[in-house]
Amino acid sequence: MLKLKQYPLRTDYYEVKKEFGNHNAIKRECNEKDLQLIDDCKIEGRFSLEELYYMINRSSLYNLMVQGKRENITAYGSITSIVLVILLFVFGMNGEEGIAFILGVTVVFIFVGIIIARGIYNHSDFDMNNQEILKGMIYALLQDFGPKHKVNINLDCTPVRERRRIVDTYKKGTRNVKVYKKILFTLKFTIGDHTKVFLQDDHFLREQNWTKRSASGKSKAKSKSNTVDRIIYKILFDGQYYDATATAQKNNFFTLKEGMWEHKNKLKIQTAGKAPGAKVTPSDTKGELDKFLGFLQQPFLQIKKK
Repeated sequence: MLKLKQYPLRTDYYEVKKEFGNHNAIKRECNEKDLQLIDDCKIEGRFSLEELYYMINRSSLYNLMVQGKRENITAYGSITSIVLVILLFVFGMNGEEGIAFILGVTVVFIFVGIIIARGIYNHSDFDMNNQEILKGMIYALLQDFGPKHKVNINLDCTPVRERRRIVDTYKKGTRNVKVYKKILFTLKFTIGDHTKVFLQDDHFLREQNWTKRSASGKSKAKSKSNTVDRIIYKILFDGQYYDATATAQKNNFFTLKEGMWEHKNKLKIQTAGKAPGAKVTPSDTKGELDKFLGFLQQPFLQIKKK
């Protein structure tokens, strides 16, 4: 049994705060590589599965905590300011200039405080798309190959919604559609001396914008977005030591190239109706993760040692 600190695959700010306290408690557990991923939003290198497991989980939780804190400060400060502005007008209309002045100064201080506080809780544009699959995959590999097994990873947690990442634009009826793409991660590792594995997650964001006219004749801008992840999977088994099953050969599940049995496949993962940042339920996560893990296991069920 692996003795690892258990982290949730996906959660929200209040759940993390209840379990871990604040972002500083998480940051105290971070090492140099964790902090590099937090600051740069990307990392590339060779790591043990245990290192990668902690790095991915701690960095994503830290950024969730900081972002949640900033959003709470903004929300509470804005609500308080609105209430004070209403009171300012009420007292001003009733000739209470002294109280109105004090309220006005208070509103100014609140806005300044919000700006300062948001600066203190500054965070990078960290965006670990499809994080439940990435975290679940690393944990599954840990179970199969052990915490010391080495893998090469290139992980990019910068935002997908950038002009340079637009790969398609088109109209769908009255809607203007933009499609963004980034490679969230590539992962390479070997199993013993005779098996090579390659995984890549192509993350797509599709945005739709249109104008809707109400019955009264007013126009209102509308938008909708959804994400899709396309997992590219390639695995090579050395033909000197492995042979594809008769069924796999008959169904062209493997191709024999230069003495290696090669399997290539793709899997599309989409949480229907979920926009980026929307809350994903445990059933959503479990269903997609089970499908993904089954996808990874298929080649191993269709190959045999000689």
